[in-house]
Amino acid sequence: TKGVSVIGIDLPYTYADFWQMTSRVYRLGQATSVQVLVLESENTIDEGIRELIYLKDEIGQQLLDGLEPNEIEKQRIERGRENSYLKDYLRSPKNELEKRLISMRGKGISANGKYLETVLEDGKTIGQVLAELYSRYWEYTTSGHNARLVRQTLDALRRESQAEFKWVVDAGSGPLILERVMKQESEENKDMRIISIDINRHMLENGIAEMQNLGYEVNQELIKATPMSETQIKPQSCDAVVCSLAFQYSNNAEDRAKILKEANRILKIGGYYLITLPESSLEPEQYIDFKNVLSKFGFEVNRYLSGKAKATDYKDVPFSVWLLVARKVSNNVAENLTDEEFRFKFEAPKVSHYQEKEPSRNGRLQRSAERLVKHENFVILDPEENFRAKGSPDEVLARLALGLTEANLKRWGWSVETRDSKEGTNVILRK
Repeated sequence: TKGVSVIGIDLPYTYADFWQMTSRVYRLGQATSVQVLVLESENTIDEGIRELIYLKDEIGQQLLDGLEPNEIEKQRIERGRENSYLKDYLRSPKNELEKRLISMRGKGISANGKYLETVLEDGKTIGQVLAELYSRYWEYTTSGHNARLVRQTLDALRRESQAEFKWVVDAGSGPLILERVMKQESEENKDMRIISIDINRHMLENGIAEMQNLGYEVNQELIKATPMSETQIKPQSCDAVVCSLAFQYSNNAEDRAKILKEANRILKIGGYYLITLPESSLEPEQYIDFKNVLSKFGFEVNRYLSGKAKATDYKDVPFSVWLLVARKVSNNVAENLTDEEFRFKFEAPKVSHYQEKEPSRNGRLQRSAERLVKHENFVILDPEENFRAKGSPDEVLARLALGLTEANLKRWGWSVETRDSKEGTNVILRK
C-alpha cells in the first residue's frame, strides 16, 4: 500500500483489461498516490486503440444506463457484428478528418501537395479521402462552424459599415464551403461572387457536385486549384479575401510573406482581409505578433472585431477560433518576414509533460462524447483584456455605427460588463 509508479508498454483492447491493470497497483487500503503511465506514439495506431477502448466503455455504459447511442455510435455497433480490421475502429470519420488536417499544419504547399496525392491501401489518395469526409461532415466540423462565423461577420460589415462585397476570394475553400453557406444562409450578400481556391482538387470537384445537387449554378472559371500565394487574380480587383483555417498550413516565414503579399496585391484599397486560425495554433502573445505582422504588409486590424471568437450555443461541444479582421490601407508591403517576428504555437520547441485525466465518480476516465452540432451563435473575446466578451460581430458593429465605443461610453459615465447565461454571453451597460 505504498506509493508506486507503473509504466505500461501499450494498451489492451478493452477498458476492463485496462482497469484491471490499474487495479493491480491501486489496491484495497491504498493510502498514498499511484501513478500509471502508458507509452503512446503520436499519430500511430496507439492513439486509435486509446480512442477505441474509451469508446467501447462509453457505449457499454450508455447501453447499461438505457441511453440511446448517437448516429456514429450506432454505426460502430453495427460494424462490430461484421468481420473487420482494427483500423476500421480507430476513429470516427469526423475525428479522422480532423486528424488528417492537423498532420498537414506547418508543412507548406509542396509537402502537403505530395501528402494529398499519397495513395492508400484502398487505391484512393488522401486528397480523395479528405474530400469525401468533408462532403459528409463539414457542417459539423470546425470548418462548418467557422464558415457560419465568417458569414455573420461579412453580413454585419455590409449592413453596419456599408461595405461592398461583390468579389470575394475564399483561400483554402475546401468543397466550396463559404460559397455554400453564403447562398443558403445570407440575405445580405446574394450578389456576391466568390472565387474558391484550394490545393486539393478533389475538394473543389466534390464542392462543385454538391452545389449542383442543391440546384445552384456553378461558374467553374471561379474555381481554382492553386496555392493561395499564387492566385492568378487581377491586381486590386477584390473586395475581400477570406483565409479560413488555412494560414497554419504554411511552413516558414518566406511562405507566409508570399501569402500576405498576394492578399495585398489582389485586394482593393479599403478591402477586407478576414483570417481565422484554430484556437490551439496561437497563444495570446502570438496573436498580438500576428497583428503586428499584418501591419507590415499594408493591413490595419480592426481591434473591435478581432480576437478569439467563441460559440455560445451547445456549450457541451465547445468551439472557438482566432478571428482577425483587417482592411487594406496601403499597397506598400515589407520585403520579407522572419521566424522571430511570428511563429505558430505548434512550431515552438516541444517539452514533454504529463497531463493527468480527471476521473469521474465511478472511477472511470472522462471522455467527451462526440456530438454532431451546428454552431450558429458567436461572441468575440478580447485577448488583450483578459478575454472580456465584446459581443457578436453584429452587436459590435451596431455599437460602433452608433458611436458607442468603449472610450465614448466611459466618457459618458457608463461601464461595460459581460455576463454568461444559458442563452450566451450578454453585454451589459451600467451607469
